[in-house]
Amino acid sequence: PTPYRTTPLKATTAAAGAGAGRRRSGVARAEGTAKRKGKGKNDDQVGKDCGNGLWGATFTLQLETSGIHYLAMCYPYSYTDLQHYMQAMLHGPACGESMREICRRSTLCRTIKGNRVDCLTITDFNTLAGTAAEAGAGVMLDRPYVTVSARVHPGETNASWMMKGVLDFLLSSNPLAARLRKTYVFKCIPMLNPDGVVNGNYRCSLAGCDLNRAWANPSRKRHPPIYFLKRMIDRIARSGRLVLFCDLHGHSRKEDVFVYGCEPFRGRDIDRDGVDPRDEAEARARVRLLPYLISKQNPAFVMRKCSFKVSKSKMGTGRVVVCRELGVPNSYTIEASFSGASCTGRHMTARDLEEMGQAFCRALGQATEAIEVSVEAEMELLHQVDEHCGLGLAAMNGKDIAGGENSGGSDVDSGEDEEEDEE
Repeated sequence: PTPYRTTPLKATTAAAGAGAGRRRSGVARAEGTAKRKGKGKNDDQVGKDCGNGLWGATFTLQLETSGIHYLAMCYPYSYTDLQHYMQAMLHGPACGESMREICRRSTLCRTIKGNRVDCLTITDFNTLAGTAAEAGAGVMLDRPYVTVSARVHPGETNASWMMKGVLDFLLSSNPLAARLRKTYVFKCIPMLNPDGVVNGNYRCSLAGCDLNRAWANPSRKRHPPIYFLKRMIDRIARSGRLVLFCDLHGHSRKEDVFVYGCEPFRGRDIDRDGVDPRDEAEARARVRLLPYLISKQNPAFVMRKCSFKVSKSKMGTGRVVVCRELGVPNSYTIEASFSGASCTGRHMTARDLEEMGQAFCRALGQATEAIEVSVEAEMELLHQVDEHCGLGLAAMNGKDIAGGENSGGSDVDSGEDEEEDEE
């Protein structure tokens, strides 16, 4: 076999190479597999300065068979893959019932290049009253809504694998999936930036725009996916039915999976006069509830790496605009590492990412069940979050648990400002 030595380049700082030493689990396709040769310093260099603002991680591949091999930063997931998946899904068996009874496909919009941006509406249409069961995907249904989107950054293919896990679970015969379909209307946009995916961009659209910085004032011509998604979300939020927005991403600098959220009662534009400290502590616990429950479902999700700060550079992102402008407190970006999970010491596989999407659904089901059972059950979960994160809610209820913003709990803000190019 012939060894090949290569140095992929990235225009960023040395920190970008932090995960380059992570043990990979198969990044080659076609006839053969790619293996790293050697583990010494002479074989692999992490964070090498290549000049002109470029950094590279040099490694050697030994290909055991001849033919065409593909190297990828993460497991590929193309626009064609998505179309094939939806075609098979919509025309395959679904929980012993017609797929149309639980999932309907519509077009959110067309991109600059004319590619279709798909929107899947998932709910139990059979249990809807009157003509709602026959309603089109654009008709407002009388249930709480959850919106999940992915691939606004086309190079973050791990987002698509998480989305696949979400869709596979919601459309399964799992009893929890059935309960979620009866409780919520899910609006899933599996690929927000198909132009970027088709043209091989890493972060931008065909117009050269970072679509996740266009949410504050999206243009119908330059940012059609964001323009139409924001309009849809705004309509649902105005009805008071949007309970959760989640945007799926990949992260190139940190290990594990974590979220960016929005701290309530914080920000220069927010008047905190007259805010009850207990209400503030409870609100802070509520926005951490779903991430906390995900961490209990999957050890690759690390709560201490979550951040709820909102820096100036993130004001145009989906999670901040949906929270601050559209009034949805539970607005998140879920970030999955390109490197891997610290709990396993290896690169995350496509299956690992799918399982993270399923963990998101199970955590949502757990939170929903507690809320539906009783106020006491919901508060019990919030106190678990409080004890884990040190928010001060228990102390306000007369329990001897140290609280406060700087209590040193597990929910340590991990310095979001250091990752300005992420999300």
